[in-house]
Amino acid sequence: MAQIKDWSTTAASNNSAPPDGAPEGMLPSAVNNVIRENMASVRTWFENSEWINYGHSGTQASGTTFTIATDLTATYTSDRAIQIVDSSTLYGFVVSSTYSAPNTTVTVELLTGSLTTSMNGETVSLGAIKPSNDSLPKNYKYGLHVYAADAEASDTYVITLTPTPIALETGMVIHFKANTANTGAATLNVNSIGAVTIKKNYDSDLADNDIKANQIVSVIYDGTNFQMISPVSNTGGGISNVVEDTTPQLGGNLDVNGNKITSASSGNIDIEPNGTGNVLIGNFTFDADQTVGAGQDDYVLTYDNTGGLISLEAAGGGGAWSLVTSTTASGASEVTFTGLDSTAHVYEVRYSNVTFSTDGTSLRLRMSTDNGSTYDSGASDYDRLGEQLRVDAGTESEFFEGDESGDHINLVSGGSVGSAANEELGGCLTIMDPSDASYTKASWTSVFTNATPDFGFATGGGQRRTTTAVNAIQLYPSAGTVSGDFRLYKLSDT
Repeated sequence: MAQIKDWSTTAASNNSAPPDGAPEGMLPSAVNNVIRENMASVRTWFENSEWINYGHSGTQASGTTFTIATDLTATYTSDRAIQIVDSSTLYGFVVSSTYSAPNTTVTVELLTGSLTTSMNGETVSLGAIKPSNDSLPKNYKYGLHVYAADAEASDTYVITLTPTPIALETGMVIHFKANTANTGAATLNVNSIGAVTIKKNYDSDLADNDIKANQIVSVIYDGTNFQMISPVSNTGGGISNVVEDTTPQLGGNLDVNGNKITSASSGNIDIEPNGTGNVLIGNFTFDADQTVGAGQDDYVLTYDNTGGLISLEAAGGGGAWSLVTSTTASGASEVTFTGLDSTAHVYEVRYSNVTFSTDGTSLRLRMSTDNGSTYDSGASDYDRLGEQLRVDAGTESEFFEGDESGDHINLVSGGSVGSAANEELGGCLTIMDPSDASYTKASWTSVFTNATPDFGFATGGGQRRTTTAVNAIQLYPSAGTVSGDFRLYKLSDT
C-alpha cells in the first residue's frame, strides 16, 4: 500500500497504477480502489501524526551519526525531534546536518542508546513540529509554559508547568507565584521531577521570609540547584543552619539536597523493606518481596491497578518481529542460518541486492535437522509448487513448476537470474513451525531483474518431507557463487 511519503507534491506525478496512484484514463472501476487506498494512507498517517515519515532510510556512520542520500540539510534542522528504527526504536534530537556529495551526514543526540548497523535501510522519521515553527500554542507565545502558581501550605514549593518538561536543563528559567512565605531553606518541585533547593547569592540557603506570600519568584537551574534571580524580600538576610540527623533511624524525610546516594568500592545500594513491605519511588510502588530466579528470563515489570503494584511478570502480548541475525554475502557458495528453535513458530528470511556469479542461476533452499552439520539433499526430501510471472522485451509470460519429490526448493519458481550488471534478486522466505513434529512448511515471494528493464515475480510454497524438527536452513545458488544481504527474523510467541 502506498503511503503519504510515497506521494509527489506534483499532482501529475501521482500516476502509479491503481490503487497506489491515479493514472490518466484509468478505468472507472478503479476509482473506488484509489479512494479507499488514499483513505487508508491518511488514516495510517493520522495514527502516528506526531512523526513525519519522509521515506528516508539511513546508514549508520557512528554511534551518533548516520548518512542519507542527497542534500537534506533543510529538512534535518538543528533541535528537531527524530525517531530512528534500529534494533529498537530510538528517540532524540538533531544536533546538526551537513552535505558533502552525494550524502547528508546527520549528527543526533539520543535520549537513550546509540546507533548501530541495525538501522541501515530502516525508517527515519522527524517530529511534526520544526524548531522554527510559528504555529505554537499560546502558552509558548507568551512564555506561560515557564510560569505556574504554587498551592502548597509550606515552603516546599510545588508547581505544574504546561506542557510537562522532560527534565530540568541547565539554564532553564522558571517563574512561580509563592503561596506562602518561606521559613529557612526552601525547595521547588516542578511537575514532580523532584524537589530542588532554591539558593540565593549563588550558593546560600534562603533565610526566613526571603520569599513572601504571593510573591512572583524567578529562578534559574544551574544543573544542581535553582538560583533565585528575583530580589529577596527579606533585607535582613541570614543563613539557616542545616540540621543533620546522624541517628540510624531518621526523624523525618531524607533530603539529599541535590546530591547523590552513592556507594564506596563498587558496593551495592540495597533498598530492602521489612517483610512484605514495598519500595515507593515517587508515584510508583514496587512489589519488592517477589522471588526472582531461574525460569524468569525475559520477565517484565507490569502494573496492576487493582493492587496498585508494579510486579515482575512473564512477558505477554506476543506478535513482535525481532532480528535474529544478518549477514552480507560476497562471492559465497552458501548462506546458512542455524539455531531455529521453539521460541517462535514463524521465521522469516529477507534477502535483497542478491546477485550471482554465473548466468542463468536460481536461489535454492535446503533444511537441516542437525543444526547445519548436514543439509538434507535426498532426491525425494522436498515438495514444491511455484509460479512465475515475467516480462521480457515487453512480452508477458507465466510459468508453473511443481515437484512432489526433489532435493531442494527453488525460490525463483521456474526461472533463473542473470549475472550481468543490474541483474539481481530480492524477496522474502517464510519458514513455518520448524520445531513441530510435522512437515516444515516454507513459502516465498521473489522479485528479480533478469535483463534491465525486464523483470519477473515468483511465488510458491514447499515442505520438507520429515517430521523431525528443522533447526537450520541453507540458501545456495544453483551454480557459481552468491552475494547480497540476508536477514533472519522471528515472530516471537511471547
